[in-house]
Amino acid sequence: MSKKESQDAYLSKIPNFDGTNYAFWKVRMEAYLMSLGVDVWSSVLVDYVVPDVPPTNAYGKKLYGNNDKDMNSIIFYLSQYELLNIMHFRTAREVWVNLNKSHEGDDKIK
Repeated sequence: MSKKESQDAYLSKIPNFDGTNYAFWKVRMEAYLMSLGVDVWSSVLVDYVVPDVPPTNAYGKKLYGNNDKDMNSIIFYLSQYELLNIMHFRTAREVWVNLNKSHEGDDKIK
């Protein structure tokens, strides 16, 4: 089985997040994003400012692409309702942090 086929098989096991069982979905999504590589996963962990114009240098392209991979992976597995709540964010980190706040709470809520 090729790497692509293996990833496709794994993705088919990630449930759509519809607002319920967030902890379960989060663990599965984290594992998938980590499997894409440390650079891809780190774009969820580190602040990134999406440039107005796509970058032309190699490093900028890599950061831009990693954010796109994470964004695509996350939003693809959100219900329409959940997507409506986060679709105005431009970075994977913003989406991830806001999903966590909405479904786990922040320090004030905990």
